[in-house]
Amino acid sequence: MIELLKASFDEVGSERNSSDFALDFISKRTNNAATQKEMRIKYGREILQKKLLPHLKDHNETKKGFFIGYMV
Repeated sequence: MIELLKASFDEVGSERNSSDFALDFISKRTNNAATQKEMRIKYGREILQKKLLPHLKDHNETKKGFFIGYMV
């Protein structure tokens, strides 16, 4: 199984392993008009806090992460 996935692991660069890259990726796929990377990252974080698992009212990233891990 590792041999089948090796190419995918090799393709992932160090930049793609950062949370900033993920937040920028999320915000680029919305109707956000921000052009500066810092603003896109801030908007991506806001999306995750408010739209992902909104029933967890305190918007705690750690609790949401544990909840997603529990679901998986």
